[in-house]
Amino acid sequence: MYIKKCKIEMKKGVILVETIIYLFISSILLCFMLRIIVDLIDFKKSYCKNSLDEDKFSNGIISIESNINRAQVKKYEVIGNKLKISYGVENKSEEIAMYKGEALGVFYYTDGKLTTVNKIMEDVKEVKFIQKGKLVYFFVKVNDKNYEEVFSL
Repeated sequence: MYIKKCKIEMKKGVILVETIIYLFISSILLCFMLRIIVDLIDFKKSYCKNSLDEDKFSNGIISIESNINRAQVKKYEVIGNKLKISYGVENKSEEIAMYKGEALGVFYYTDGKLTTVNKIMEDVKEVKFIQKGKLVYFFVKVNDKNYEEVFSL
């Protein structure tokens, strides 16, 4: 059996040039893939951070609503950036306001003396309460994101 040998004439350096082009193209594709992976990781981090901020806000709202909707509440009053809730029983009252400049807290008073403070929202930059009739508008800034809620008294 006779096999004809195929002779291909190649100039010197062609294989080297092809290898360099292959490495160049594959490194560009690798850079694109790495950039996409980094972008996905950044997106996931920001998504988780936003989810935690919204969770903090919704938990704070639930806590504020439970304080506002108690049956013994006698009077609501907005003083500056504080919401004061007075009860007709045993001279008890509560204030919802900034706590140590970084959190929103509920301050519990008995006979005008502070008894307890509970944090209800962390990483709070600023808080504002505005009362108009039977409505209280609540504005809060959590980690550079603004949230607002309206409570009916």
